Amino acid sequence: MEESSPTQQFLASESFSDSVNYRQRPRVKCDFPRSIQEYFIQKSFLVELLCSITIFALGYNIPSFILKQHIRSIPYQKTSNGDILLDLYVNRNYNNSPTVPSWMLILSCDIIPIIVLIGYGSMGGNKMSDIHSSLCAFTTAMGMTGFLTNSIKLYAGYFRPCFYDYCEYNVNDNRCESSNTHALTDSRMSFPSGHSSNAFCAMTIMTLYFLGKVGILREDSTSFHVSESTYFPSPQKKLMYLLALTPMLWAFFVASSRVHDDMHHPADIVAGSLIGYACARTMYRLWYPAIDSYHAGVPYYGK
Repeated sequence: MEESSPTQQFLASESFSDSVNYRQRPRVKCDFPRSIQEYFIQKSFLVELLCSITIFALGYNIPSFILKQHIRSIPYQKTSNGDILLDLYVNRNYNNSPTVPSWMLILSCDIIPIIVLIGYGSMGGNKMSDIHSSLCAFTTAMGMTGFLTNSIKLYAGYFRPCFYDYCEYNVNDNRCESSNTHALTDSRMSFPSGHSSNAFCAMTIMTLYFLGKVGILREDSTSFHVSESTYFPSPQKKLMYLLALTPMLWAFFVASSRVHDDMHHPADIVAGSLIGYACARTMYRLWYPAIDSYHAGVPYYGK
């Protein structure tokens, strides 16, 4: 009896079968509505989208109803001479003109991504399913990010680097005297960074969406074929893959601007960025395959 060659042994192995199945396993077809009229008639998908939008709309506000902000003792030391020594770690000047104000964050991380997802999705072959899946993934991820970020902010109650100046701390009375209620609360919500978590969540979703559309492992007319079953991505596809990563540049800029403006400590930025990235990565996979799979960029509801 002839012994099989190493190549034949590999082709018959489970690892090879698993890799082929992972890339090319048949997809389960779903009768997704092909028009807006059918979408509203077949209510199950509409309900899913409305639930995602509800999470998006209420995620950031819910923690304030179920959690009470942790009030830390104001840090200071009193010398034997009666002088008050403040904590330099939270004694920076308050910047009233941040690099990325709230309106710009909302525009760049909420409004523009939604417009891009709808516009780009309407140009593909799975218009309705792609728009539905991308919006569900985006809104759910942003809602979860807002919920986790604000919950931790309230629970930690950590001082911002500009705490004294922001809350108008009075050394003589040893208390904050700002007439702005928002300033009194917000000065104790440094950890984690909300700007960072929102920016990383939105830009990670956008990046994953574009990377999926590029489909680095998906065979197309630009692929280099070594054999009938072996091919490599073309230089054009590699370039598109790199361009798909550009949204992350905005996320890093927004996050670093919060340290530059003395609104957050570096640890706040790291924590917020990780929260946003984790939520985006997790929610994307609920509606789309992995970006390195054969069906990358095609929603589970796609045909």
